[in-house]
Amino acid sequence: MIYIICPSNFSSGGPELVHQLSYILKNKLKKKVAMYYIPKSKNPVHKDFKKYKISFVDNIVDNEKNILIIPEVFLNLKIALNFKKIKKIMWWLSVDNFLNSKFRNQYNRFFRFLIKLPYFLIYLFNIITRYKFGLFTLKDYVFFFYKFINLNTLNEIKQVNVHLCQSYYAFNFVKNKISNRPIFMLQDFQKQIFLKENKNLNKIIKLKKNIISYNSTKANDFMKKIISYNKDKIFFPLKNLSPTQMLESLKVSKVYIDFGFHPGKDRPPREAALLGNCIITNLKGSAKFFKDLPINNKFKFKEKYKNLKLISELINKIFSDYDNKVNEFNSYRKYILSEKQIFLNQLNRIKHIFK
Repeated sequence: MIYIICPSNFSSGGPELVHQLSYILKNKLKKKVAMYYIPKSKNPVHKDFKKYKISFVDNIVDNEKNILIIPEVFLNLKIALNFKKIKKIMWWLSVDNFLNSKFRNQYNRFFRFLIKLPYFLIYLFNIITRYKFGLFTLKDYVFFFYKFINLNTLNEIKQVNVHLCQSYYAFNFVKNKISNRPIFMLQDFQKQIFLKENKNLNKIIKLKKNIISYNSTKANDFMKKIISYNKDKIFFPLKNLSPTQMLESLKVSKVYIDFGFHPGKDRPPREAALLGNCIITNLKGSAKFFKDLPINNKFKFKEKYKNLKLISELINKIFSDYDNKVNEFNSYRKYILSEKQIFLNQLNRIKHIFK
């Protein structure tokens, strides 16, 4: 039996991925699969995932024949410590979420405050110098903090038998920081609703308006500066939207901006590209890796004040020459459309670890 840890009654990119994996393990590799939802609940399956028809259990049978797949959140790893015999596979859907969840779990509020004191000085320096060296967020600081800590010594990490990585950002991190276990790539693919709508791309392009969609869930100070610098433009925040609402919003806009922290290979930029948006991002997390976000570097910016003008000029060029600019993302869209086959190929190469 393969068990997969998943948050109860919660819908986001991570839970979507583990349900996609569970469905393919069950239907393609013919494995017995069950979800292990936490915390326990009478109705733990979110309505978005009932379509996968995966059973769930309240208890895990802890023996050598079974497998436990653990998404990277630190609480999941702590729960997995309760099982001593089962084979454990950690799936790195994110780097930043692992580090931040570990930071919150490892230290109480007082010690977190003490550790963060240098960051507050950095933050003030950034404000005074107008981000001369680029925006340095608290998440960046936590990442920097863990550069000096040997993660291999953690019991939560030592228990893992195999590491899977959803992004090359994660693969690079695990390879450099956690090198004593096998590491394999296992990416993901887009929801069918976006793949299906992409077939109507030519019609969608004709209905586009001079609107900028942006990831408001992960919007940082610099994104607010971009909006303030472009007061003559229409920005639409993508927040708390159902997949259908997300789709309808991205069908209208010409530009999608994401200056978040890109903890893994994010879905929204890919969803936006499939629906004819030109993508503009920073160089944080997975966005720094071309294999995770394969777009021309002229669409990626460091978060510096001097780049506000360049970003604004790029948006103007996209609005005025949209038909040509959108074609610069043809190869990216082609790659996104091939992701499911890439996922299946990767899964086929590592199917031995699920035995």
